[in-house]
Amino acid sequence: MSILIIIESLTIKVNLLYVVFSLFGLHVNFLILKKILTPEESMQNVYALLISLMLPFFHFYVFHFGVIPFIDIELNDNIPLYYISFGLAWLSGLPYIIARRLYT
Repeated sequence: MSILIIIESLTIKVNLLYVVFSLFGLHVNFLILKKILTPEESMQNVYALLISLMLPFFHFYVFHFGVIPFIDIELNDNIPLYYISFGLAWLSGLPYIIARRLYT
């Protein structure tokens, strides 16, 4: 019985860490995009767009395959985290939108 409680608490911590690191990644992505988008060159905008696509691809990978990459944690029984990863994938576009409107 205690092993199940420990496993459940670990999955809750992993879920929380996934969400916290994803939200922190949005902030870091905004700072990088802010730095890249300040000059008015078209090639810089392409680099900013490519950088901003990395986070949505990561979250859509988690949503589609049900595995958090790099740490190989499966989300078979964790339905809320599926939808959280889908929402985070859509939210990952916000830093580019905000940085593009503010700094170009």
